[in-house]
Amino acid sequence: MSLLNNPLASFGFGGTGTTQTWQTIIQHIKNKCGVIGTFEYSDEAIVAELKTQVMPFYSIYDGYPQYQVLTSEDIISSHPTRMYACKTPSQIVSVSEVILPEYMYLTNLGQDALRGFGGTSIEDFLIARNWNDIQKMIIPEKSWRFIPPARLEIVEAAAVTQIYDIVIRYNTVHPDPSSINPTMFDDFKEMCAGYMMVTIGTIREKTNGLSTPTGTFESNGTTIKQDGMLILQELKQRLINTPPDQMLHIW
Repeated sequence: MSLLNNPLASFGFGGTGTTQTWQTIIQHIKNKCGVIGTFEYSDEAIVAELKTQVMPFYSIYDGYPQYQVLTSEDIISSHPTRMYACKTPSQIVSVSEVILPEYMYLTNLGQDALRGFGGTSIEDFLIARNWNDIQKMIIPEKSWRFIPPARLEIVEAAAVTQIYDIVIRYNTVHPDPSSINPTMFDDFKEMCAGYMMVTIGTIREKTNGLSTPTGTFESNGTTIKQDGMLILQELKQRLINTPPDQMLHIW
């Protein structure tokens, strides 16, 4: 049996992402709020509201990972620390990792050794690499910090060789629900529901007790608003306690 036809997939097991759509979220919101006649927002308006008001806040806790190469051309200052301008195609929420090549200046030596060129042997390459490792042990580790909105500072106390080309792993705003980690999708769905419950509840509070030809209209706006606020409070605490996607390594 194909996994696509497996009945478990229709229930969302396995994190296939097939249910991670705006339509799934819209239906969840309407179920939470209840629909009295025509819903206060059209489906298109709900999506537009969630894209601008919810997705950026959610991405602070669970960003969409991207990679960008920074070169010497991106350096805007070299003293007292090296500063890069991060010219990324999308807004940077945070930088989670800076990757520096460890053996860049040994690359040509290693290639020559493997090909047997220039009288260079494998032993020469391994000796050079071991010597490089020894040098790194006595040199302070490079540190860095991201300076919003788009600068990266490299602090380098000492170095065997200057390396200017680096790769950064940064988090940006998710383009749509399908890019969210399946294990986190329920949290995003609850954040959307909580936000819309507070919004819809506020609207319905204004019409509570409204007199109509058929009698007084009583809405449940206050209850929906309070329930939405409770969802957001509990979700915030859960997101704060969520461990990072990359655990700290201690050598």
